[in-house]
Amino acid sequence: MNDLWQEELFHVIKKISEGRKFKPVQAVFLAKDSKFFRPVIHAVDRCRLDGAIVSYQITFSEEIGAVDISSMPKDLSVLASYLRFAFRFRWEILEKYTGRKLSEADAERLYNSIERIRTDANSRGLVGIDAILPLFDPEQTQRIKNIHRSWCQACNPERKGELDIAIKNKELDKIAEILMRFIAPSQEFLEIAANRFSTLVSISPYGGFVN
Repeated sequence: MNDLWQEELFHVIKKISEGRKFKPVQAVFLAKDSKFFRPVIHAVDRCRLDGAIVSYQITFSEEIGAVDISSMPKDLSVLASYLRFAFRFRWEILEKYTGRKLSEADAERLYNSIERIRTDANSRGLVGIDAILPLFDPEQTQRIKNIHRSWCQACNPERKGELDIAIKNKELDKIAEILMRFIAPSQEFLEIAANRFSTLVSISPYGGFVN
C-alpha cells in the first residue's frame, strides 16, 4: 500500500505538467501513529503560465475510512477488502440507480461512481477475484466466477461492456435494465462472502477464541 500512493502521486503530477485531466490520488499510506493519510496536490508553481513546473505543494489528508489490516490474517484481510467494495457496489451503484427513472445527469453520476470505486479498489491492489477464490469450496468458487464474469461483460476497465456502452450513449432504459440484473447476483455474492468471513473470524491461529 505504501508504494501505491507514491506511484499514483507521480502520475498525477505528470498529468498536471502536461495539462491533462487527472483524478485525485486514491491510495493511502499508514503512518507510525497508526493513522492513514492520502496525498493531495495543493498547489503547482510554474516558471510562467504554461511553462515547466518549478515546484509543487502536497498536503496529506487523514483518511478515516481506511482500515489497518497489518494484524489481520492475510486471507481474512483480503476477503474483508473485497466485502467492503461489494457493499459499496451494492449501495453506491445498485440501490442508488435502480427502481426509479434515470436522467442523463444520473448516467454521468453513475459513470463517476463506478470509476471512483474501480480506482479505489485498484489503489488497494484489488485487481481481480483470484485472491479470494481459494477461500471457498468448488461450488461457491464457480458461483463467484459466474457473477464476476457477468459483471465484466457488462462493465470492464476497457469501457467496452454492455453497461459501459449504454452509459456512453445515455441509453437510460438500457442502463436501468442492466443494473437490475445484478441485484440478485450482488446479494448472492454478499451472502457467500459474508458467511465465509464469519467463519474465518471465528477461527484464530490458536484454535479459536476463548469464551
